[in-house]
Amino acid sequence: MKLRSIFLAVAAAALMLSPAFGQQGQQGQVQQGQQKPKATGRSAAPKVVAPANDVNDVNDANDVYVLGTKGDGQGGNMGALWKNGKLQQLGKGVAADAIFISGSDVYMAGAVHVDAPDPRGEGKDVLTLWKNGKAKRYGDMLGRGKVNAMFVSGADVYIAGEEDNTTGNSMATLWKNGVAQHLSNGPSDMGNDSATSVVVSGKDVYVTGFEKNEQTGGNMPTLWKNGVAQRLDSGGCTSAWALSVFVSGADVYVAGRGWNAENDGRALLWQNGALQYLTGWKGQHSAESVFVSGGDVYVAGHEDNAKGKSVATLWKNGKAQRLSAGKDSWAYSVFVAREDVYVAWYGYGKDGRTTEAMLWKNGKSQRLKDKDADNRTAVKSVIVAESGTSK
Repeated sequence: MKLRSIFLAVAAAALMLSPAFGQQGQQGQVQQGQQKPKATGRSAAPKVVAPANDVNDVNDANDVYVLGTKGDGQGGNMGALWKNGKLQQLGKGVAADAIFISGSDVYMAGAVHVDAPDPRGEGKDVLTLWKNGKAKRYGDMLGRGKVNAMFVSGADVYIAGEEDNTTGNSMATLWKNGVAQHLSNGPSDMGNDSATSVVVSGKDVYVTGFEKNEQTGGNMPTLWKNGVAQRLDSGGCTSAWALSVFVSGADVYVAGRGWNAENDGRALLWQNGALQYLTGWKGQHSAESVFVSGGDVYVAGHEDNAKGKSVATLWKNGKAQRLSAGKDSWAYSVFVAREDVYVAWYGYGKDGRTTEAMLWKNGKSQRLKDKDADNRTAVKSVIVAESGTSK
């Protein structure tokens, strides 16, 4: 591709990861040759952007993919993928929870539930990969399975998520080409561990997630490098989660959130293990996705306003910009392609009951439509490739 490429940090030479811009969302990124990112701090006066328009009214020179969910017409949800604002036909049985673009290939992964004989009578979950729409079943997951993120490096496919231990509580799990590596043993009592994001840099594999502290009952934000756990500073939080990782040169960025004893939440950002606060304590705040480009650090998430409403928010070098106004909204993924900044978010529509998926680009939000007229849509991640190069 002709775009700014995403490279892996290799000692002898830079190995190209993908001719596409790469993958984001609650997934990580690799970039090399970046300037030193600016320090972050809290913004005192977030800016509110313009009202949303229909996505098809906005032209884009790139292929923009947004992965999310839509109503299934029967009161439930089903997977959804928008390419350049148009809802795609994912095909029967596609239940994708993660997406990655490598060259001209579009990868998706998910846990497909299959009704089958099971000791608990609950059926089973099957780890499944789709490459350009063609399914490959890697195999049964242990108990209840969940996919959170994926990354493709050369011929290897990495999937981060969770599956159950023998007590029925989830273990943080990384699959490489379908082979599971349990990063944690999972709680022995009620609770869950999970792997939330994965990125490959050279020979190193970085995974973020959380493990339950069985002494306190809270969650511990964790970064695994090649399977070795590093406990991240919780900054006085009684429970914290590491949700997204991005590697830029020698710097490792992690976005997440933490709660205190009063269940107030704080949006958190770690750079090489050093904790930074994007928000104060009052309200429910969270940092869901991090991306670094040209020395600037972008974080997507949400923070509560003075009325207690959750507001989709983009932080650039610590300065907050609100992407919506009025009803509750949440941002889950940020991606930067050259000079363009994309954020996938969703919020309640005019009726205050159904949610609407949105794509924000450079200050302007655009609705992602559901052609079936069931406008209960939401987002998980956004990824961008040069127009015409992806399938």
